[in-house]
Amino acid sequence: MVVRERYHHDDTKRRTLIAIIGLIFVLPALVLGVKREDFKRCDQSSFCTRQRAYADLVSSTDFGSPYHLVPASLSLNTDSGIITGEVVNVRTSGILGLEIHPLYDGDVIRVRMKEKVSSAPARWDELGHFALAAGPAGPIRTKNVRRIVTETPDDTPTVGGASKQEVFEFELGATESDRKLAIVASPLRVDLIVAGETVMSVNERGYFNFEHRQMAPGSPADTQLRWPWDGLDLEPTLKEKLEKDPKQESFNGKPDSKPYGPESFGVDVTFPNVLQLYGLPEHASSLSLKTTRGDKAEYSEPFRGYNADVFEYELDNPMALYGIVPLVVGHRKGWTGGALLLSSAEMWVDIEKGTIEKKTLSQVRATVRSALSSVSGYIPEVIKQSPLSKYLLSRLIPGLSPTNESTNAAPGDGAHSDEPQTEREPNPFDSIPSSRAHFMTESGPLDLVLFSGPTWSSFFRQYGKLTGTAALPQMFAIAYHQCRWNYIDEKDVNEVDGNFDKHDIPMDVLWLDIEHTDAKKYFTWDSVKFPNPHDMLEKLSVKGRKMVTITDPHVKKDTGYFLYQEANEQGLQIVNKDQSEFDGWCWPGSSVWPDFLKDATRKWWASQYALDKYQGSTDTLWTWIDMNEPSVFTGPEITAPKDVLHENSVEHRAVHNIYGFLQNIATYEGLLARSKGTRRPFILSRSFFAGTQRYGAIWTGDNAANWEHLAASLPMMLSLNVAGITFSGADVGGFFGNPEPDLYARWFQAGAYQPFFRGHSHIDAKRKEPWVFGEPTTSLVRKAIQERYRLLPYWYTLFFEAHITGVPVMRAMVIEFPDDESVFVMEDQYMVGSALMIKPVVAKDLSSVAVYLPENEVWYDYDTFTVVSRNLLSPKFATISTPLDKIPVLLRGGHIVPRRERARRSSTLMSRDPYTLIVSLNQAGTASGLLYADDGESFEYRGRGAYVLRRFIFDGEKLFSQSVNIAREMQSVVELPGSVATDSFAPSHVRIERVVFAGLRSGLRQVVLLRSGEPVGDLTWKSEGGGIALKVPHNVTIGDGSWAITFVW
Repeated sequence: MVVRERYHHDDTKRRTLIAIIGLIFVLPALVLGVKREDFKRCDQSSFCTRQRAYADLVSSTDFGSPYHLVPASLSLNTDSGIITGEVVNVRTSGILGLEIHPLYDGDVIRVRMKEKVSSAPARWDELGHFALAAGPAGPIRTKNVRRIVTETPDDTPTVGGASKQEVFEFELGATESDRKLAIVASPLRVDLIVAGETVMSVNERGYFNFEHRQMAPGSPADTQLRWPWDGLDLEPTLKEKLEKDPKQESFNGKPDSKPYGPESFGVDVTFPNVLQLYGLPEHASSLSLKTTRGDKAEYSEPFRGYNADVFEYELDNPMALYGIVPLVVGHRKGWTGGALLLSSAEMWVDIEKGTIEKKTLSQVRATVRSALSSVSGYIPEVIKQSPLSKYLLSRLIPGLSPTNESTNAAPGDGAHSDEPQTEREPNPFDSIPSSRAHFMTESGPLDLVLFSGPTWSSFFRQYGKLTGTAALPQMFAIAYHQCRWNYIDEKDVNEVDGNFDKHDIPMDVLWLDIEHTDAKKYFTWDSVKFPNPHDMLEKLSVKGRKMVTITDPHVKKDTGYFLYQEANEQGLQIVNKDQSEFDGWCWPGSSVWPDFLKDATRKWWASQYALDKYQGSTDTLWTWIDMNEPSVFTGPEITAPKDVLHENSVEHRAVHNIYGFLQNIATYEGLLARSKGTRRPFILSRSFFAGTQRYGAIWTGDNAANWEHLAASLPMMLSLNVAGITFSGADVGGFFGNPEPDLYARWFQAGAYQPFFRGHSHIDAKRKEPWVFGEPTTSLVRKAIQERYRLLPYWYTLFFEAHITGVPVMRAMVIEFPDDESVFVMEDQYMVGSALMIKPVVAKDLSSVAVYLPENEVWYDYDTFTVVSRNLLSPKFATISTPLDKIPVLLRGGHIVPRRERARRSSTLMSRDPYTLIVSLNQAGTASGLLYADDGESFEYRGRGAYVLRRFIFDGEKLFSQSVNIAREMQSVVELPGSVATDSFAPSHVRIERVVFAGLRSGLRQVVLLRSGEPVGDLTWKSEGGGIALKVPHNVTIGDGSWAITFVW
């Protein structure tokens, strides 16, 4: 039986009897598989229950949204481009400040709301400092915002049922921009309009519900709370859900004090004419988000975002996993865009698709009038006479306030007419199929970002500008990694390293899990098992190999442990609500957790990676940060209690989902400082958030060695890539359990075509190194890993593209073929870049598979360079044979793919090897492709322009290369200097030794090499599979643009 704790595998005598007894009580035996009872359902989460009930209240009764913009408060700052206003809940008189920030020339809209007045302390509102690439300075706002006045036709859906006098439109960006913003006043609604069409609408369903803080720490337990539905006759069950556990709650006997009372909010975003939504990683679910509400809901629970230590997760499930990116992307023919909710608190997201009945505006207004009339006698005169209230009261309760008050005027419009307003019934959006995301989060201000698209590439650039693009990894990081919990000692490490050489299998990185430490004290070594870590690392580096060790965030509570001593003396750890030290349990037993919200803590953590601090380390040792959700074995839901405190008494509730992200930032800064800023850090983190892509890689956590988990890894990683987390992978071979040989081989064949490529296994699993299964499995795995190494130049080029444009490396088919509805939900085949299509074999004993072939494209078999034939009866598919040594890998016509043919022991040893270009021709007989190269490890590419970026082009008659203007041709969101020759970048002189053509027409008579337009000699060629291969002279290099190769028929 597998148990969660790892102590029984540690043969040292360092652990104490107290630790053993403690673990017996706090870590009940966990059999394989997640314990669902350890994690909440929505009906066990008070705020999720309340927000879902509010959506039911709005959608199934005549309650109506009580949130209204006061037009007199609406203002445009022409210097900053920021639109501000006040929003009032007319049922509670709660006031929210509204800010709308048009960003990046109007392509991105940031909508923010929080309390204008509150008796409780302000909500934590610094998430943007960490999640956004611009940091505390904030993203670039556009000043090109213009208020426009238009006569809106009654049947225009962009105003969603409101009369034209209640709609305020703004033109965004440059004069010729097609972006507009429409703000509907009553009830509040924000529409983003692109090319005359509303592409996203906020609060279109009326689900926006902001729970004002009504309590503060120390408030009496009997504090009376106000609810928007007070005084209404509601069905008892619905009312109970609406008011569920507002002041405190408990789960599995663990209480949550909730000192501020209810403080959650919910908001809906509608995507008109869109039926497919993507994103919200990480969930073991499908690429296209499944519905969670309605009669035909595919899940009964919302998608949950609450970073958690989930032990062998279930599949096809919306439950929370290790990280969350609260991003939903909508797509239809002709448009792609998305919505990002910047909240680091626990959240749930409901997904609805199709047409949904909604009350007409007149019904909503009638309900609000009725409610206000019933309480008008109780409204104090000072509130009635306030500028904020006069407009709404006069509009909704005739006679309560004079109708000719100047405060009824909208900015720039003069006074409102007293004439009856025209109603639109029904709302035009009710008659078209749409998709909707209902975000529900426990704490924080509303901070919602809308990305206008309209293409996948423009969406990725917009998202990359805001949250940052993926870091460019070192070359070794995208090669093969070998890991296990745990390699026992230095002798074991040496044997594993040697066996890769013995079996002629490349490998770049060996990993050590927690057992390498001194009693689970990170930044230490077990002096018995690893007495000479420095020498061990140096021995690996001779072959160009690296090592990764684990540095989890929990710190063993041991007064003799330097890390605990320093944290305790400097007050750097999380504390309980009474300011005492928070003590929980993890692998070492009693532990504390650094407060990474503190700048001082992040600097302190970063300092631990210095070579003189981390004894035994070298500059070839890199880092793995696990268990950083954070995992607390004794905590509620196996994590930290929500009411423990960070810096400035910020509750963990507000920052839970960025805890691991903050550790990642600190770790990155430490590794960067170790090299004095010269080498790109490598970090693997289990927990993540929006922006994590700037710092390193993640993986999909504790998967299992079965076919189902292999299949599930594909949509999981495709979703991660949609959300910008492109450097991601799954444990090859499965973490838990023992794979059969066929499954093991198939997993390597799949993993070789995924961004992060690491074999890993649980301590109770049998050894899973590539040679342990014997033949033919060893040869199959060798072939898969060697193919990864051959394609490293292509992979590296794709990571560079992701770094400068935000476009991911691993792409769902819908990204490359956005108008082909057949691929909108396709998740079992995908593209690596735009040139390679992959369909892994994810089921046992499949001798062939059907591969979908988009129309108007030529596809070649990657192994043979022959054209893939479409099936006669179903020409959109090809049936491809899949013996155990093959998965379908197809070359897309029109592309040029660089690779290296020599398989060496590590990628470092390949750095001077020549290139081969694979040229696959399209129907027009042409092709093009990029090659990026640099030193593979430093920041010289962005500091001095020490790189080569060439576009290779075959125009049907001639093959040549051109330099690339990154800003103009690639629309880079990362500024780089132009490519220059430097002494530090010798790879610019690496030559091209072969060119292989697929699809070249027959009858070729002569191939001539030109230099500066003049012929210098003929080239020879020979058949290679279904193509031909040219041998290229030694003087043709990747950095030289003076050569060309012409073809004569």
